[in-house]
This record gives sequence, C-alpha cells and structure tokens, in this order.
Amino acid sequence: MKRNRIVAAAVIALLVIAVAGGAWWSTQSARTTVAAATASTQTLDVTVNAKGTIAPDAQSTVTAPAAGTLASVAVTDGQNVDAGQLLGTMDTTPLDAAVARAEADYAAARAMPTGTDRLNRARDAATHAAQLALDAARANRDKAELKAPVAGTVQFTSLSLAPGLPALFTTAPGVAVTEGLTLFTVVEPSSLRFDAAVDESDIAGVQAGQSASVTLDAFADEPFSGTVAAVRPVAVSTSTGGVAFTTVITLDAAGKTLMNGMTGDVDIATASIPDALVVPVQAVVSDGAGRFVWVIDGGAVRRVAVEVGASSDTLTQITSGLDAGVQVATTNLTALTEGARVDVQ
Repeated sequence: MKRNRIVAAAVIALLVIAVAGGAWWSTQSARTTVAAATASTQTLDVTVNAKGTIAPDAQSTVTAPAAGTLASVAVTDGQNVDAGQLLGTMDTTPLDAAVARAEADYAAARAMPTGTDRLNRARDAATHAAQLALDAARANRDKAELKAPVAGTVQFTSLSLAPGLPALFTTAPGVAVTEGLTLFTVVEPSSLRFDAAVDESDIAGVQAGQSASVTLDAFADEPFSGTVAAVRPVAVSTSTGGVAFTTVITLDAAGKTLMNGMTGDVDIATASIPDALVVPVQAVVSDGAGRFVWVIDGGAVRRVAVEVGASSDTLTQITSGLDAGVQVATTNLTALTEGARVDVQ
C-alpha cells in the first residue's frame, strides 16, 4: 500500500514537471510576427497640415441704390465680367417718383416768399436742402443700371433658410430689395488666397514666409505652391469644437481657374532638421512615464528608453537612446514583452 502511494506521488510529480516544461517550452518557442524598420539619419522635414478654403483678398460690392425691385439680371452667378459691364437694372418706377418728389420740393423751396432778411435766409436754407435731396435722387436714378466696378468673377447674394435646404437668391428679377442691400459681389481672380484653420497645438511653429503646398478638392492631383502671408491672432472655432487660428496662404494659381469657396488642405513646412536620427512614428511607444522602442537583436526584442524631438506625419526624431542602423519593431507592439522571440516580416 505504501509502495503504491510512492508510485502515485512519483507519477504526479512527473506530470507536473512535464506540464511546467511544456508551458516553458511553449513560451520559449512562441514567436510574434512583427514588421521592422532601421533607425537612419536623414533630413527631417516637419510640416503642419490644416484644412481651409479659397477666399478673395480683394472684392467689390454692388448695392441697391434705393428700396425697390430688382427688375432684371444681365449676368449669371460665377460669370467673368469686365469693369463697367452691366450686371442688372433696378425698377425705375420708385426712383423716378423720388426724383419727381425732389423736383417738386425744390420748386416749392424756390417759390418761398422773400423780401426780408428772415424770409431770404429761410428760402436760401430750404432751397439748399432741396437741391441736395434732388441731386441724391437723380444720382440714385442714374444708378438704376448696376455695373461692375472692376473686372472679375461675379457672385450673387443668397440666403440660406436652413441647413440642407437650397439657397434662395436675393439677386433675382422681381425681388424686393432694401437700400444698401448687396446684390452682386465682384471678386478679382488675381487676389484669391487660401485661408487655413491651423490647430492651436500647431500654430506656434507657423510664421510668415514659410513655404506651403495646397491641394484643392477640385484639383486633387495638382498641388499649388504657396507662401504663408500672415497668421491672424484671433482664435476661431472649428467644426469639431476645437480652437484654430486663420493662416493666410498666397497661391500660385499656375494657370488654373480658382474659385472663391473651393476647399482643400495645406501642408506648411515649419522646419527642416538635417542629420536627424529617425524611426517611423509607429515604432515609438508611450507608457505615461516615458517613451521607448522595441529593439530587435538576435531574433528577440528588448525595450529601450528613448527621447524624441520633432515629428512629421511619418517619422519621429530620436534625440537619445538609439543609434543609427538599429532595427526596431513597428507592428504588434502591444503583444511584445522583454526578451520575446520575433519573426520579422
């Protein structure tokens, strides 16, 4: 009986050793497949990316000379026009009526009695005021023909009732307008710029004179070269609720017809660092206490703490902790442990 207990205990011990050995062997033989890159020294170009819109730097407006009705429109929205070209006409009925009233008031003022200093002064003052009103009424009548003040691209004024609904043009025949309402805007095409909304986290590196590359949705395969002209110091809200600063980019249109309102992206070159030691951005891991990379050495990985500098969209500068020529893992990083065996793709 005692002998049987000893044999059973020995069998159990052997099973435990076998299971433990198998687990150890499985751990040692398991290998994680990773992609890898080699730390290298090269020039690192740092850029800031932002979205933006084509906007006019110079434009002129044509307004309603008086309250009334827009009788006709002689151009189409987006049409190129010459300086002095007819854009539309106002209904002259109220303008003619205003001139008639002003002429009657002027005639009445001139017919006022005279003969004493008081009467003479009163007549002169009334006549002067009536003359000014008549001149203004005739000037408004002369403006019934709405003409382009400069050459450029004409834009109609429109009102949006609600998101998703089509815009209503206030620049349309038969529309009632108020005095001073903008009916046409003429944008000078040579003055178009790109207004980029640069995030507040990136704006510190942006300044006038830096080169930029603008890609518009309308010309997706043809980037335009540009230059940062100014950074406006007033913060604006982005569509996602963030904070940005409008950065004005002057563009070389390269013979293309750019239009106000076109959208796109810009890459602004904020720095160029020669002889920077770089690795792919995805190779650098942060654990809250610092940053590190997984160095591949002899088919296994080891964790190496590093300090980083500038980054581009694809590369991160390593300022200490790593040497050029060292191979680092770039994928499956969360599955790695110190000394783990790896297969490199």
